[in-house]
Amino acid sequence: MNLRTRPGITLAQSDGLVIDTERLILRQWSGADVAPNTAMLSDPVAGRFITADGKPVTDEFVGWRNAAIMAGHWALHGVGMFVVEETTSGKFVGRVGPWFPPAWPGGFEVGWGIAAEFRGKGYAVEAARALPFPFTLTARAENLLWGRNDLDDTIKRLQAYEAVGADVLYSPGVHDIGTIRTVVSSVTKPFNLVMGFADPMLTVDQLSAAGVKRISVGGAMARHALSAFLRSAHEMKDQGAFTFVRDMAPVKEVRAAFK
Repeated sequence: MNLRTRPGITLAQSDGLVIDTERLILRQWSGADVAPNTAMLSDPVAGRFITADGKPVTDEFVGWRNAAIMAGHWALHGVGMFVVEETTSGKFVGRVGPWFPPAWPGGFEVGWGIAAEFRGKGYAVEAARALPFPFTLTARAENLLWGRNDLDDTIKRLQAYEAVGADVLYSPGVHDIGTIRTVVSSVTKPFNLVMGFADPMLTVDQLSAAGVKRISVGGAMARHALSAFLRSAHEMKDQGAFTFVRDMAPVKEVRAAFK
């Protein structure tokens, strides 16, 4: 029996599926996992990325509810995040697996959370690679995005991701062509550049020549559309004018684009 999440993508449905890797056991959830999962979420580093509000979990009930959501995902979709357990110690390492909440863009994604004690060992990649479906693992180094303008450290992080098996490397905030060349030449895996944080005068040909293998725009096009909306709204509110209508796309063109 298969769960179809979008055309061309299927995930196997299994009851009690257990996957063994060289160092790990991937299994489904039990009551004993609530406490270590909550402890992982109480870490500010983990909380920033994998809790609903980006804050560490300090309430025992909130931690229980999070584990219940993870376990319930299996009941709703027939698949979900596995508990990851270290084979030698039997300790809770974290969780890895597909995540498919309501209205999630683009179908499912592979999510992960690793407890602080076990980070830096390549466990997330090892567990994810054991999942029974293909996917692309993109690793992000977010120094520049958060104001830590240390290019050497950013490159070291990208190289560490490469070493443990990432397919694509990504560092949002790399801006100019010289820096892009430096980063790309420091790694061997494909590098993704997001144009929302890069020099807007750069072209596809220039980026390709610099070694960039994938270009993304993130929310840039949506924000561009919102910028036009805000300009027109301010013109009406502040000036009582409507000159923005001169730049409207013809209805026929819009309809043709969305056929």
